[in-house]
Amino acid sequence: MRTCWTGALVALWLLLLSPVAQAVGDVNRVDATRLQLVKGIGPKMAERIVTERRRSPFRDWDDFIDRMPGVGERTARSFSAQGLTVNGVSLAQHQATGRSLNPPAR
Repeated sequence: MRTCWTGALVALWLLLLSPVAQAVGDVNRVDATRLQLVKGIGPKMAERIVTERRRSPFRDWDDFIDRMPGVGERTARSFSAQGLTVNGVSLAQHQATGRSLNPPAR
């Protein structure tokens, strides 16, 4: 009986560590509690994200970075690696479309 429980606990632990379990979701849809699952997003930043998206949903990663103080490309990369998306698009997908996070000055 003990082996059965041990196996079940190991399976549960592996499930919780799987990428599917770690996927956070879209910054325009998830609540503040879910946003806080991302390392680097605490209660204050989560509330700022929710407040900012109420004004207007984030269009893309550039818009998210521009409107969120303290979030630059490195932080955005970390958020994206943890499963955060903007309109269903990861940062890598956004960059692969040829969009730059640092557009040339005009």
